Amino acid sequence: MWLFWGRGATGRRRRNRVAVTLGAALLGVLPATAPGVAGPPPATTPQSGVTAAAPTPLTVLHFNMRGIIRNEGAGGANIDPSRANVVNYVVAAINQHRPDVVSLNEACWTQVQMIREAVQGTNPLVGRFAYGDARDYQAFDAAPQYKVPGLDDQRCVQATGRTWPDTLAGGGMAILVRGPAAYDSEVYHEPAGGPGTHLGRAACVTARTPAVFRACVTHIAAADGGGVGQLAQVRAALRLDNPALPTVFVGDLNADPLEDHLVPVYSPQVAAGITGYPPGDGYYYEADMCPGSTEPTHPCTAPIRDGEPTFQNGKIDYIFFNSANFDIRMSAATYSPAGQCAGRDCSDHRMLVGRATLALPGTPTALPPDGPGAQCPTMVFTHHDQPARVSVVGGRTTCSRASRLMQDFFLKLSEGTGSVDWAKPLRLDEWTCAQTPGPAQWYEGGRCVSDLGHTIEARTT
Repeated sequence: MWLFWGRGATGRRRRNRVAVTLGAALLGVLPATAPGVAGPPPATTPQSGVTAAAPTPLTVLHFNMRGIIRNEGAGGANIDPSRANVVNYVVAAINQHRPDVVSLNEACWTQVQMIREAVQGTNPLVGRFAYGDARDYQAFDAAPQYKVPGLDDQRCVQATGRTWPDTLAGGGMAILVRGPAAYDSEVYHEPAGGPGTHLGRAACVTARTPAVFRACVTHIAAADGGGVGQLAQVRAALRLDNPALPTVFVGDLNADPLEDHLVPVYSPQVAAGITGYPPGDGYYYEADMCPGSTEPTHPCTAPIRDGEPTFQNGKIDYIFFNSANFDIRMSAATYSPAGQCAGRDCSDHRMLVGRATLALPGTPTALPPDGPGAQCPTMVFTHHDQPARVSVVGGRTTCSRASRLMQDFFLKLSEGTGSVDWAKPLRLDEWTCAQTPGPAQWYEGGRCVSDLGHTIEARTT
């Protein structure tokens, strides 16, 4: 399934450069292709180790497009009410910048699909859409199965220039990478008991083109609205700290660069830039951390936790690149959507485009073997604390994804979430998992099958 969050709070702002205005162009809609992970593997020899790879420039486009609520609610008076014009604005930006990653917050599924269709012939994109809601939980559309009775759930169906089934109504966030295919994807949902239980708070996809890397999007509330805990949960759930693959982490964090809960995200090489604030102690550079840089080849001798405004007078939207795999030299630019949608604003956020270079020594040139019959190097433990070997038995799935999924399955069984009857499956995102029986009523492991037919298993024998 394809896969959102809330309105932003104003951040502090220290330096002020002029944002660039991007004109929108109306493009025709081309036939759709289904999002997914199908397709042949890259023409490389899979290997379990890591080697140095050739430098690969990456361009990332991020936009909180306020695509669900248009001229309604707080700050909406100047927003163009059409949900189609903002699509055209994003399409024009993609055609102009030719990004390798596109990250969208506050987007309707219908809008994301129209964007993908419109650029299919020039810049094919695949990825993941996470249905979600907003900070106030009453204003935004949820996935069809989670809609609140009595709310207007037609916002994402109407006014897009086309007729869509009611079942596709709903907003959220999207993370897209260059096609025609990607390796795998996943969604992180709000923890059980939270106000947005079952709704997506983050999504990731592992790209094949132009290199192997992982791209993740999130939408976090402001610190006084639970954002501190939300960001910590997302970092843990998506394994963002010291990531195994080159990683791009993008989204609307509703936080100023100097807020305390961003310290564990920024690299220690990134200073605060203001006396009294600590440097980072995490694993990421940020595209707009190099003062005055307009090209990713410009020197970056004094990176700081700062950046151009992306919402009102503050920076709350970010493009992070993990420091172990990306050159410290990078650049960013913001683009104002003011007046670009039928003479009105397309969004209350500015578009952020970041550029960096992937492939410092240690970047994997290929993922571990992931085809049918591949034996993954990672061991997991069953709910009976028995070691089990993970393998891919059908389709294609990365070993890192397969191992994580099988371990999550066994953890849920040990917590009592799953059924003790192996014949009754447990649903994990787009995967259906079940225990596999062994001799004498002993379970020897588990098997998971995705909606696209990819199959993985973990066996103790």
